[in-house]
Amino acid sequence: MPIIRYRIDVSYGRFPGGKKMKKVIIWFCTISLMCLSISSCAKKSEKTRIGYIQHASALAFFVAQDKGYFKEEGLDIDFIQLGYKEYTDALITGRVDVISPASFPILFGIESERAGSIKFFHAAGEKRGGELVYGVLVREDSNISTLQNLKGMRIAVDHPVTLVNMKLILSKIGLDPDRDVNIMQIDKSIVLTALLSNKVDAILLDQPNLAAAVEKDGVKLLSANPRAEYIMDPYWSGAPATTSDYVKSNPVTIRGIMKALDKALDFIRNSPTEAKQLLTKYTPIDMNLAGKVGYYFEAKSNELVDLQSIQKLADLLVKYEILKKEINVRNMYIDLTNLK
Repeated sequence: MPIIRYRIDVSYGRFPGGKKMKKVIIWFCTISLMCLSISSCAKKSEKTRIGYIQHASALAFFVAQDKGYFKEEGLDIDFIQLGYKEYTDALITGRVDVISPASFPILFGIESERAGSIKFFHAAGEKRGGELVYGVLVREDSNISTLQNLKGMRIAVDHPVTLVNMKLILSKIGLDPDRDVNIMQIDKSIVLTALLSNKVDAILLDQPNLAAAVEKDGVKLLSANPRAEYIMDPYWSGAPATTSDYVKSNPVTIRGIMKALDKALDFIRNSPTEAKQLLTKYTPIDMNLAGKVGYYFEAKSNELVDLQSIQKLADLLVKYEILKKEINVRNMYIDLTNLK
């Protein structure tokens, strides 16, 4: 182990004297450093590293951190901001212990490659008639009035997962996403400009970009929460996650995180406007936009999570060859009653 090599290297060559004395000093120093190291590791193990991305889906985590709910559950949290590209990798490689919500296609992809490695809890998603979290937009002067009218059109998305979702939506309404339309992934900073400048005919966005886009002149909402409308309702889109190894080693910590998030969800439901203002603290979303950002419905630890519907989503991803092999969603789910 590198830390042991470091101790040995430090011990040798730093303490002058006879061979016997050197051996004694080396032994004492090594044992002392090992004790210090063990003590240090013990202290570090008490700190829970939660990774988050600057996204509205992490609102419950922001509330739990800001309102002290994690502390109320006896947790010492290291709240770590991560980039989109390093998000799940940080979990897999052990740089963080838990991540705020990630999309199910991403979590399923990990499970498909590393069966039994990943666990999720507090699943969330969108509903018909619920808060606007996902939407297809077209230009205000467009003749496109239904999603079926997108046949032969150019559609832009701003993320690989959004691309997957667009393909699922189109398949469900009878269009071949690879033949009937031209779907392109472009940077989120220019996706709205591409629509307004007539370079594409429609765009699919999630929050907070969706809230900003619907405020713009020249844009209209073609379909609200289309995953819930056309794939399944409710559409369970993602969840916070951890690793199986971490759950086995730290069941009390995971239980504490879930209970803290339960408190956060109660706060969000009772004071949504106040809760959403925390987005300005943890994300680039400004104060004017924060209150307009739609929030996913999210199940508390004692509320029903429809694992059959989530399994259907996983099966759809296999059917359309987005996932390489089948996965068992039930094996990925953390049930609070099983945590001691």
